[in-house]
Amino acid sequence: MKRLFQSDITKILLFFILTALCAAVLYPLLYNAGKMLAEVAESRHSDGAISWIALQCATAHSTYYFNAALLISAILLAGPFIMWLNLSHDGTYPRPSPWHLRLPYKSIKKTHGQPLQGNPKALLHVSTGFFLSSSLVLFTLWLLLISDYFTLRPSIDWKQPTLEAIASAIFPALIEVLIFAGIIFGIFLRSFKLSRAILAVAILFAMIHTLLPTTDIKVINPSSLSAGFRILGAIGERFLQPKIFIPPFATFYVIGAILCYARYRTRSLWLSTGLYTGWIFSYLLFRNIAEVNSNHYFQVYSYMGFDGKSGFLPLSILVITGILTHFFTQLSSRKPQRTPSSIKDCEPTS
Repeated sequence: MKRLFQSDITKILLFFILTALCAAVLYPLLYNAGKMLAEVAESRHSDGAISWIALQCATAHSTYYFNAALLISAILLAGPFIMWLNLSHDGTYPRPSPWHLRLPYKSIKKTHGQPLQGNPKALLHVSTGFFLSSSLVLFTLWLLLISDYFTLRPSIDWKQPTLEAIASAIFPALIEVLIFAGIIFGIFLRSFKLSRAILAVAILFAMIHTLLPTTDIKVINPSSLSAGFRILGAIGERFLQPKIFIPPFATFYVIGAILCYARYRTRSLWLSTGLYTGWIFSYLLFRNIAEVNSNHYFQVYSYMGFDGKSGFLPLSILVITGILTHFFTQLSSRKPQRTPSSIKDCEPTS
């Protein structure tokens, strides 16, 4: 029992459980603070960044506050969690320490994992990842626009939705890639082989994102102290609805697998960050500038799901992105062959 409590996977599961509980406690406080800020800014006619933040607080759905509470809780608990994992040890497995998993012999990877390294191609990787993911998504959505499945919203100010999509994509991408592809995947690589580590992290990534509350959850009296725990109860009910749970789970599973694979091939988080930022940016941008044509309502949602992120079409785009990511990492990791600069270089040495 002691070994089970001290294992890495048990600690990861406890981290997410504690994060959810902390978010449930923090949610009504954050919700009340956001609405208060919106009222104060409106009464004083504030301008600039405070006005923009107040507007977001006033118009945001109540479940968005819960997602923000989850993010804040994860950040606050990350420090103690990393210290609890004792990540500084170099141990070559196996060794007599309670910090290691007791797994079947064939499942054990007998190294200390894959530490992250400095990446001299960081700018190339982050920009290529962003271009790959966002261009494929936006190109597909452009095809849907010209096919009349979607229509542009009237009087679009392209600058504002673009900036909002970028601002809303960068920070979550950095945090989630750091947590999942950086910390958790690195921990799993200490105990699992590569394929099993990717499988485990992708499942965990998909579980968490599938269970995040969406706007279809109605929160009664969100300012009450029990509102966060009622949201947790509504999230748990999704397990009993496979038709709602499985499609987005498959989408986020593929995303998690691609992020981990990109991290492993590059030994850094830059490519994964670019990929995930591009996905979030393109999704938010298109959601802000376009809407479904009512004549093709059922056709669109049969291929893209009601959230626009699940179904055959998003999965196909992700699979293509994963294949292109594989080929890019192969080309990027190749060392250029040395070409002789003079006849002397071609002469054999004795």
